[in-house]
Amino acid sequence: MTITLNPLDTFFFRDGKPFTMGAETWADGVFPPAPSVLYGALRSLWLSQQKDGFSEVNIKASENLRIKKIGLQVGELAIPAPRDLVKEKYYAAYHLTKPIESNFLIKKQGLKAVLPPTEDFVEELSGSNFLNKDSFQAYLNDDLSNLTFHSDIILNESKIGIGRDFETRTTEEGKLYRVDFKRFIAEDTRFVIEFEGLSFNHMDFLRFGGEGKAVHIELLDKKPSIQPPKFEGDEKSFRLVLATPSVFDNGWLPDWINESSFEGEYEGIKLKLVSASLGRPLSIGGFGYNLKNKRFEPKTMFRAIPVGSVYWFDILEGSINDVVTKFHEQSILNSSPKFSQKAKEGFGICYVGR
Repeated sequence: MTITLNPLDTFFFRDGKPFTMGAETWADGVFPPAPSVLYGALRSLWLSQQKDGFSEVNIKASENLRIKKIGLQVGELAIPAPRDLVKEKYYAAYHLTKPIESNFLIKKQGLKAVLPPTEDFVEELSGSNFLNKDSFQAYLNDDLSNLTFHSDIILNESKIGIGRDFETRTTEEGKLYRVDFKRFIAEDTRFVIEFEGLSFNHMDFLRFGGEGKAVHIELLDKKPSIQPPKFEGDEKSFRLVLATPSVFDNGWLPDWINESSFEGEYEGIKLKLVSASLGRPLSIGGFGYNLKNKRFEPKTMFRAIPVGSVYWFDILEGSINDVVTKFHEQSILNSSPKFSQKAKEGFGICYVGR
């Protein structure tokens, strides 16, 4: 099932840093939201529709939910710009950064440096830019001739508030705070979620994010899909692009890659990590409702690799078709017992590029 979520008001998704009114004055927000936010909202909606509500049996059944894809719809599907896609500052020319032999420290570690193929000043496009479906499809095929970006997606609307005494209902000194709310600029902008595992009685409205703002749900008849690139023959190199944040035991390094040799095996495919282009780690945690304990609690904090990060691999054993089957539009955490729940929540979804 694929749905879109249309916020009817502003929305706010807090980052993982602690926020205590009176100690801090600014609550930072993140965009896009962590997959766990969307996962929790859908589970809560399903539970609210069940006969026995939030019973233990229903809570256990709600764990069957699995998110398959997360993105934006700006008229059509839009994907966050990858970190290896850069633009010359003074020209309308786009380039892909490539792993090349450079820098003594990188050589000593066994990985190649990731540098742009031009000496002109370049600017990264990841972070606030999104590629439409056709442009992202072309990017995966190394075709940068006609790319379309969505840059002005959201409008920041800060909200000022102050704490109040629950008994006297008067304001409390030193508890002024500011929250970074956001709003979609274009009316046709939506969140897109593809999921499986749960059947809903009806889907019309949902509350999620800070202050539980309402969003309108619409069912998509045709699920948007990104086709894998057209590989020529049995190619032995590829790159993985993260469309949602991912988490590994070894920080930035996938768990199935050896820290010394940078070689490893993923579901029968033997690979060697060539290099990686990663963004600043995300702190994901926050404060939410614990379904089992039936109370609001702080969530466990963890560090995640951000959206748009890119990994380059060489195939040691296996075929490029095997790679496409195992990785494209799949979670890179699928084979990890420790992070199987994160895979169900939609973390680690990636695309294969040439």
